[in-house]
Amino acid sequence: MYLGIDISKSTFDAVFLDGAVQRHKVFANTAAGFKALTTWLTTDETPTCHVCMEATGRYHLPLATYLHATHHTVSVVNPARTKAYGLSRMSRNKTDKTDALLLAQYAQSEHPPAWHPAPSECQALTALIHRLEEVEAIRQQELNRVEGTDNAYVRRSLEAHIVYLDLEIQELHLRLDEHVLAHHELQRQEELLTSIPGVGKRTARKVLAEVQIMDFEHAKQVAAYAGLSPHQRTSGSSLRQGRGCRRWGMPVCAERSTFLRSQRCGGTPSLKRSA
Repeated sequence: MYLGIDISKSTFDAVFLDGAVQRHKVFANTAAGFKALTTWLTTDETPTCHVCMEATGRYHLPLATYLHATHHTVSVVNPARTKAYGLSRMSRNKTDKTDALLLAQYAQSEHPPAWHPAPSECQALTALIHRLEEVEAIRQQELNRVEGTDNAYVRRSLEAHIVYLDLEIQELHLRLDEHVLAHHELQRQEELLTSIPGVGKRTARKVLAEVQIMDFEHAKQVAAYAGLSPHQRTSGSSLRQGRGCRRWGMPVCAERSTFLRSQRCGGTPSLKRSA
């Protein structure tokens, strides 16, 4: 029994697939909607099933975590894989319902690996890193506005806001330091990463926040996950384009790729072994 879920910010479409039996329903992407999904599955006498959904920013995480906690097998897959799977089936229509059905069929035929939520300390680290990046982006926007105004009041307002943002950035850095020090495993992994030449605390924490290293068997898998894996196109005389980085995967660490490239060049062949 398989359940495909196409999720968006406000709602998600669920298609239940059991042999020739198909059922479809739309739910709110809220805690109440999650409970309604459980009730819907219970009426079909389905205690557990294999749930498949795409990684969609942060929208899928609450539902994936809820379903994992209620003992369903949850697979969170790369959208590029399901897109290629749909093309291989000659799928012509693209609606929320057909996307959910395609995900259920993908789970049925491909049996993607089970997903599990990150440890609570990693989730907290991710939240702090994301907030730090958001505040730094706002600060840069305000700096740009200072340069573009000649109104004295507006300039004072912007400068006062920048001072506040600087204090907030300092507080976030302090919280990050305290959080890492409070968790031995995070501290140990940070020390391992910063032992690589060119990798500082900021890069190490970004990697730890976005990549669950122990889920990967080899550094090449991490590079592919982050969208930094090189590719070749040399088939036929008209496709000799050499090598390059293909932006597949989840390029969450592309701006801090020194770590991944050093791994790919042979710095540490196996992340699991080095950990």
